[in-house]
Amino acid sequence: MQFNRVALVGKYNANTVIEHIVKLAWHLKKLGITVYIDCADICNIAEFSDFTTGNISSWLNELDVVIVIGGDGTLLSVARKIVDNNIPMIGVNQGRLGFMTDIAIDHMIEMIDEIFIKNNYSIESRSLINAQVIRNEEILVSQIALNDIVVSRGAIGNMIE
Repeated sequence: MQFNRVALVGKYNANTVIEHIVKLAWHLKKLGITVYIDCADICNIAEFSDFTTGNISSWLNELDVVIVIGGDGTLLSVARKIVDNNIPMIGVNQGRLGFMTDIAIDHMIEMIDEIFIKNNYSIESRSLINAQVIRNEEILVSQIALNDIVVSRGAIGNMIE
């Protein structure tokens, strides 16, 4: 599979995400790849000015792959947005645990080269589940999940190490 059009998505409240996205965007551009940066409300920063910026939802029919820089939560959030378009995802771990984001941020460029230049990768298919909250025969919430679904009465907790 040839990856010519790539979207980069990050968890922008993490300290160095912009730096890593810009580094990766320039690296991909040097490889002749068209880079799109999903950047929500920070698209106007100077570091992104040489790339197509906006919302990933606008490019779903154009993309060959999505690279997510963040943790598993960011990857799951992006997966919900692109699920109907069958676009492969690559996870770069900016978070702490990274069960699904396989690539360590310190090895990002090296591993991206393995995928994009050497075609050294395998695609893992994942099952999805759809959960609905139904009350009085009315669907209150319907959500697709990649990893798991949590049923809770209160606030959702965070993973601890």
